[in-house]
Amino acid sequence: MEVDHIIPESVLDAPVELASVVASYGLEAGFNVNSFENWQPSCDRCNREKSDTAFVAVPIIAAQLERAKDRAPQAREIERRTISDRRIGSAIAQIEVALTAGDMNADRLQPLVQAYLNASPNSPVFPTCSPRSNASRARLACAARCCSASANSSAPILPAVASSRKRASAPL
Repeated sequence: MEVDHIIPESVLDAPVELASVVASYGLEAGFNVNSFENWQPSCDRCNREKSDTAFVAVPIIAAQLERAKDRAPQAREIERRTISDRRIGSAIAQIEVALTAGDMNADRLQPLVQAYLNASPNSPVFPTCSPRSNASRARLACAARCCSASANSSAPILPAVASSRKRASAPL
């Protein structure tokens, strides 16, 4: 599957045609061709056949645009969660590397995690941190518990990292 632009990107190079297409479908003046409101899944063959054709206003295209608009908020939330999960997975992987290399241990990690969890969501503990959600706090607390629990065992230091890596490498 590919991402199909219902109204093709090629109209961006033709402002008059873009304005005409936007008007003919009754879209807002600031309609963004490169947005979830204009994207839909398509098989590669159909996407190539359509190519950069800007169809005249017909009900089926209007219905596709309306469906894309209705689903855009959900798609944005999936995108946001996917990006967040990738960042969290990367952070956990970096912690695992530090633990494995001996640069970090449970005694050093737990106070950092506790400071992070106790901080106000709008005032980052570390200068490069952005405000944190309860979900990311819970994941970090879980990572600290895994580290602490496995510090004296031969089990993997952070068993959740493998599944985080799989999710992080999944395509959008």
